[in-house]
Amino acid sequence: MNFKSKKLLYVSVVFLLNFGGGINADKLCAKGRIGKQLVCLQQKLNKVGSDNCNKAITPIFANQITPAGLVITQSGVYCLAEDVVFAPKADCIAGITIDADNVVLNLNQHELSSPLVGNLHVHNVGIRVAPNHKDVTIQNGTVRNIGAVGIRVEGGCKVLNLLDLTVKYCGGRGELPLANPNASKNTFVSGGISINGAISTPTYCVYPTVYSNKDRVSNVLVRNVQCYENTGDQKSANLANTLVAGLSCAVLRNLTIDKCISNDNSHPGTRKEGNAGTGRGIGLSDIANLVITECITNGNNGALASAGTSVTSTNGGDISNCYADGNFSGPGPDNSPTSAAAGFESSDSDAVVWRNCIAKNTFTIAKVNIATPVVNGAHACGFVTQRSNNVLVENCSALNTHGGRSAVGFKHLLRDVGHGNNVVFKHCKSIGTNNLFTKNDPQFNGENPTFGFQTQGNLSTGDRVFGTVFESCCAEGTRNNFIQGNPTNTVAGFDLLLVDSCVVVDSRSIANITEGPNNLVLSSGHGINLRGTTLPNGVTVNSLNCKVDNNETAFNTNGITVTNVTNCTVVKNEVTSNKRGIAIAGSTKCLVSQNEVSSNGDFGILLQAVKDCKVDKNEVAFSSVGISLQGVQECTAIKNEVSSNLNAGIIVASSTHCAVAQNEVSSNGIYGIIIEKSKNCKVDQNEVVFNNLTQSPDGAGIKVMPIESTNNILVSRNLAFNNSINNYVNVPGSNVIIAATESAFPRFSDPAAAMGPLTNFDIQ
Repeated sequence: MNFKSKKLLYVSVVFLLNFGGGINADKLCAKGRIGKQLVCLQQKLNKVGSDNCNKAITPIFANQITPAGLVITQSGVYCLAEDVVFAPKADCIAGITIDADNVVLNLNQHELSSPLVGNLHVHNVGIRVAPNHKDVTIQNGTVRNIGAVGIRVEGGCKVLNLLDLTVKYCGGRGELPLANPNASKNTFVSGGISINGAISTPTYCVYPTVYSNKDRVSNVLVRNVQCYENTGDQKSANLANTLVAGLSCAVLRNLTIDKCISNDNSHPGTRKEGNAGTGRGIGLSDIANLVITECITNGNNGALASAGTSVTSTNGGDISNCYADGNFSGPGPDNSPTSAAAGFESSDSDAVVWRNCIAKNTFTIAKVNIATPVVNGAHACGFVTQRSNNVLVENCSALNTHGGRSAVGFKHLLRDVGHGNNVVFKHCKSIGTNNLFTKNDPQFNGENPTFGFQTQGNLSTGDRVFGTVFESCCAEGTRNNFIQGNPTNTVAGFDLLLVDSCVVVDSRSIANITEGPNNLVLSSGHGINLRGTTLPNGVTVNSLNCKVDNNETAFNTNGITVTNVTNCTVVKNEVTSNKRGIAIAGSTKCLVSQNEVSSNGDFGILLQAVKDCKVDKNEVAFSSVGISLQGVQECTAIKNEVSSNLNAGIIVASSTHCAVAQNEVSSNGIYGIIIEKSKNCKVDQNEVVFNNLTQSPDGAGIKVMPIESTNNILVSRNLAFNNSINNYVNVPGSNVIIAATESAFPRFSDPAAAMGPLTNFDIQ
């Protein structure tokens, strides 16, 4: 071929490879010099394997892969010339073993498979890369029906490329060691592809004697790889300790997974108590510097647990534009208990980013165990992070997450002190999270929660999760359906339990409710639920230093609920059309300020059994009661606009040392301000007009009652007029002062003792 002809061939091939789509250069890999030029050109275009282009192409024929397998011991470019059926003669044999550096294995659109009938040997591998090799590429073909794992890469390998491969129907006849032999969970692997830096022994079927980072596989690219319907060996004694995954990677550095699909990989067995076996599309552990882009993981499942993509013990990860649909867990054949299903999960990791990912239709199935009539756990999460620090989940969606016992769109858990802090959910959506569990067994008293977003500390030790942020997120349609017999079925758009310095900001929480008998229970159906907890030893631990800022919550049972919290700020929220508005209970030093609270059923703002809290500059309208202070101490309602509430504008009941000051209270149905069964309180400088619209003979602008339990009340400097029948109503002899100025207060024999801290209230 002359120079002009070579140049024309080169230009034509470049055009066809880039734009034609109809030429497969690898078809010619075993057909002479032109085929070799095309292979090398394609490798150069893909920027892989180009160092091997000066080497001869070696065809591999079916008869070369004997029952003992084929071992490649020399550098070079190798191509399958035809489909190969590998029938191993014994256990622990690989069809093709790469035991050399600088190798390209091109399957050339052919298939390497094992027979399904008559092959009784187990723990076999289709293609194995032996330990401590570099510059290895496997590409362009299918591996099918292999006993344990389709493709296996072992410790110490560097610069590995897996490209344009399909691995399907593998597993089912054995498993391989996964990681440290001292590990208590998932110590075996079965399924599609296993890349494992912990395994570096000559016999890949046995555990390594040494497990260290020096064996870490590094610089791995997995691109355009599809893993389908890989499974585990249901007859194996190790099944309960086996991870079944389409793609499994452990102990790696610099891993990129791009444009891959791993669907319908299944762990078929049942749970054995104390062990764990899971089914995952992509299962990753102990990775340093991870990138996953544009991957799909659908329909992966297990009898115990499952996940579309799982990232564990990873330092530095960026997962983007991925999709997980229909991953689930359910009871095994013997009705053994299930644990959890997730679309995406990360645990024990640091500096991991999930961006532009969608988890859809994640679900679990719960049943009552036949042997022990107790409902088994079945927890579904779209996204879950646990024991992980510095995680960002951004522009992600959890859609239609359905739990058999509990369901959470986005979940973050602290397990140990220092492990689970500074996790941010930003611009995320949780829509249609639903707990389908329909009946509580009488012997089962646990909580069956359903949350759009959740962050939770350690409920056994009382350690708080620190620094969780929900920013510009949306929780919509979180529901608990027809739960019977359990008053702790909490539903919330956002649930923050046992937290420190956590924030919900610029977010929306819409239509999060309990349907069924518990629909009217105060503890269910929250838009935003911020709370402490009581430990098993009976000690109550408060959440600390949290902020609920500039959110919209509507059509929930409860708009915003704060329970057992210290130093919480609820500011600039729009709380509308809920059964109840904002409730602060059992808390200390909380501020409720600058909120728009309207059209809530029972109350707009409630302080209950709290101390040293302030309700300030809120607009409260169209509820049964605008602002209610019930059983509180040293609390203030100041500079609020309270109007058009059905019964009362502001109520102070069974409270001490409280102030109602500088509020505008108007057009409320019966009472403007009512003080009852309270002591040492003052009502000062309020504008109270046009109240008692119902013209009730008991109604009034300001009312203090009754005499036997209400004492030392100062009503001063208020503007009260046009309140229908009564501007003021007081029971005679109740130690109530109505005065134009506060100077009248010294009529009490000991005003400082009577009013306590109120003498220092600043109501400028």
